[in-house]
Amino acid sequence: VFHILFSPLAMMTNYRDTSTAQRSKLLQFDLQMINRGVYFPPAHACFLSLAHTGSDLRETLASASDVVHEGKHGISQGWRAPKLNRLV
Repeated sequence: VFHILFSPLAMMTNYRDTSTAQRSKLLQFDLQMINRGVYFPPAHACFLSLAHTGSDLRETLASASDVVHEGKHGISQGWRAPKLNRLV
């Protein structure tokens, strides 16, 4: 299970930290991911299963990395975005 949030904090360590999440960036991320054929559930409680292949994961992470890093007005504007491709 994983959850997607965008925050200016370098690391979230407790529930209170989630209050720094920027909903506008999450909405921007969701819309751009849908344009790439990737849908996340509204509550952003995401689950992996054995039905997801390595290729599915690589394609999703590549799309997410593109969305976060693209353009000077991208989601990562004003903060350091993580390198998503290192997860797989």
